[in-house]
Amino acid sequence: MDFLPLFTKLDGKTCLLVGGGEVALRKARLLSKAGAILRVVAPDIAPELEQLARESGQCLHADYRLDYLDGVFLVIAATDDQALNEQVSRDCNARNIPTENIRLSQNNIVDPENRYKQIFKIQVELPEDISEKDREGILRSIDRWTVKKVVQTGPEFQIEVVENI
Repeated sequence: MDFLPLFTKLDGKTCLLVGGGEVALRKARLLSKAGAILRVVAPDIAPELEQLARESGQCLHADYRLDYLDGVFLVIAATDDQALNEQVSRDCNARNIPTENIRLSQNNIVDPENRYKQIFKIQVELPEDISEKDREGILRSIDRWTVKKVVQTGPEFQIEVVENI
């Protein structure tokens, strides 16, 4: 297994979100629903993202700085500046701060060129006695609804049937 599915409780934990656009807003909505304290930093921040950040943390109209990592649990770089995204990733790696990937690297760094080969795996444990028709239907449903409703657009998702979760 190349990746370990990892779930963590974010309630009350500070999460840094570098970026102020649509991708950052989508990530912020998910973090906010999970109860994270948002710290959003970007020179220009979309109004809806700014409001969300102020409601559940802080909004900093500024360029990214290393000290914004102080006290954070998780970091998401969601800018269209690849060099900045890579710098955030390097800074996080140096401090052992997760960026979503279990290897503490780039899996939550927005990567339009797919240089980091981002994937999200959904593991499904199905009863052994389920019919093949039901199995296929469940997997199609997961693909259609879970993935597309949660993310809408973004990295590849892989759905894997496993014996035990």
